[in-house]
Amino acid sequence: MLIAAIRAAFAVHDGLWGLQQQVQRQMQQQRGQLDKLNAELATTDGKVELMTVSWRAAMNRSAHG
Repeated sequence: MLIAAIRAAFAVHDGLWGLQQQVQRQMQQQRGQLDKLNAELATTDGKVELMTVSWRAAMNRSAHG
């Protein structure tokens, strides 16, 4: 009886440890995806900023030219 209870406790412990490892892997994957999206967003922001500066320069040239 005691041995069965100890085995059950170890099985629960192993199950919870496995679940914790799975959650940590998923969090790392999501963090990696978020980092990738943030990098893409920064690149997009940079392109939009360049386009805005170019547009303003073109407008200034056409206003003065």
